[in-house]
Amino acid sequence: MSLQVLTNFPGGNANVQEITHTPKGDEIEFSAESKRHEPQPLRFNFCIQGSKSSRVRCILTNPSQCLRNSKDWITNAPVYWAGAGPWLRVNKIKKL
Repeated sequence: MSLQVLTNFPGGNANVQEITHTPKGDEIEFSAESKRHEPQPLRFNFCIQGSKSSRVRCILTNPSQCLRNSKDWITNAPVYWAGAGPWLRVNKIKKL
């Protein structure tokens, strides 16, 4: 199975623009989109399946349109779940 980004579940709201396979791992460029007609999406939610890489880099392309603004991203820490075990926080956010 090749890498897929799924949003067809309640709360799924990522709009994938590009998936790239690099020697360092997979990269997914996506935007958070409004599904309930709110002026700005307050979060993003998606599921990744089928990655053959041990590293997946997710790049939010519209941070200035969600979660306040892009200047606040240095203090934000998105969470993820790897399918088993507890939810974990992303440990490094790069300044935009």
